[in-house]
Amino acid sequence: MAIAITELLVSTRKGLFMLEGEPGGPFEVAARASAGEPVEFAMRDTRSGRLLASVTSAFHGPKIWFTDGDASGEWQQADGVALPEGGEAALERVWLIVAGEADRTLYAGGDPGVLFESTDGGGSWQINRGLWDHPSRESWMPGGGGLCVHSIVPWPGDPDRLAVGISAAGVWLTEDRGKTWRRGNRGLVPGYVPEESPEQSNDLCIHHLERAGARPGRLYMQFHGGVYRSDDAGESWQDIAPGLPSDFGFPLAVDPADPDCAYVIPLTADTDRVTVGGRVSVYETRDAGASWTPRGDGLPAEHAFLTVLRLAFDSCSQGSTLQLYFAATSGDVFGSVDAGASWFAVADHLPPVSSSPRCSKRHLSAGAQQMGWNGVARGRPPAMRSGALYPSAMRISVAADERTGVADAVVEQLRARGHEAVGLHGALGEDERDDWAWCSEAAARDVADGRADQAVVCCWTGTGASIAANKVAGVRAALCADAQTAAGARRWNDANVLALSLRATSEAQLEEILDAWFDAGPSEDEDDRANVAHVDEIA
Repeated sequence: MAIAITELLVSTRKGLFMLEGEPGGPFEVAARASAGEPVEFAMRDTRSGRLLASVTSAFHGPKIWFTDGDASGEWQQADGVALPEGGEAALERVWLIVAGEADRTLYAGGDPGVLFESTDGGGSWQINRGLWDHPSRESWMPGGGGLCVHSIVPWPGDPDRLAVGISAAGVWLTEDRGKTWRRGNRGLVPGYVPEESPEQSNDLCIHHLERAGARPGRLYMQFHGGVYRSDDAGESWQDIAPGLPSDFGFPLAVDPADPDCAYVIPLTADTDRVTVGGRVSVYETRDAGASWTPRGDGLPAEHAFLTVLRLAFDSCSQGSTLQLYFAATSGDVFGSVDAGASWFAVADHLPPVSSSPRCSKRHLSAGAQQMGWNGVARGRPPAMRSGALYPSAMRISVAADERTGVADAVVEQLRARGHEAVGLHGALGEDERDDWAWCSEAAARDVADGRADQAVVCCWTGTGASIAANKVAGVRAALCADAQTAAGARRWNDANVLALSLRATSEAQLEEILDAWFDAGPSEDEDDRANVAHVDEIA
């Protein structure tokens, strides 16, 4: 049986707080870093396990720091977080850090309207000259929080495509990894510039952007007076605010498995930036903005005038087990483990929160001691909650052509989730041929012959393993490099064999991929089922 542990990184005006707890249960402060310093944003790169944080020091200015150990341990300052020499502008703040699609690539957005890129996992950074040198920059106007790049939205599987939101310079799109940029503002209506064409105006106060992972061409936006959706990758936008008590707000979250599902937290108005009517409610749409439903069970219902900032809302997992977390400037943190249907208090009395609890998940075997990322024990594990994320155990066959990378971790992770490893093939077994074609076929035949419910097959790139498995009748193998692909493979393709690259999959990525794979189920859509049935008919 598995214990699911959620880690929340809460950035505050007085340091970074790492909270840990069982989903739905009590959370504790496991570590604190940069005590007394304004931490603007912190995140864990799940590909490497590295922690990164943006800190604005009163003495040294804005810097990015990173650690490969525990949050309370030693941090290193990243290189290159600076504006070009010789200019009049000064770097005011680094707003956020986002993992890119290319291996070890990260992006950071800052004020004044600057985008940084790292290709070495965050140790060093370079300014994106295409955006910095854009001819329209002279006309860009800062919003109330400055001229900030606060939203960075990669395109799943395509490292060349990126969308960024700048307050107050609008949406900017690139398809050549930042060499050139163009506006994506058609349809936005800024009420504060009624005399100017909104499509050509740069005075567009974007508050937050999120991409629907299961349908990358769809984006959602919280605007300064408006909530919008784009179905053409950010080229044009349509208003979806009707049905909300207010169209003003800052944060927004999206279910990565459902492109029709999004969440916003309305505030009263730009002149009164508190929750509407003194009642805290998260509004959910399940039909891409055609209608909205308030979700406030467990949240403060009266005399609660909270402010929730643009980066103060995050999610992990997906579907019915989607976890949502948001924090208010009051230092209160709230969470939901059932896609917003009910809420609980995660923490209170923290310092004023700058950005949301960035959440990630990991798992412990029953009876295991809770361990930090550097292997240092941090006290007893929280109480186990049986079957919370994994309602039924399955028989899983596993194959790998060599015991390297995550080969052994696959077996450990499956068992930690309560599944039974019924067949170990190739390098994982005994007296078996360990070449990728033979061991992948063996695991796939376990599925086809009913000895296993599903299989996981691994080789250096994952490609050969998936090809071999797909040669077995009745097997639908999917090579997955990230959680979104894994969820889509289960949902739309009813995949029953997961193929992994031993070279490219880190243990942190493995956890996310397995979470998505087991959380998702086959689509009931008639067309999706017809496609799957036809695949089985192909000779």
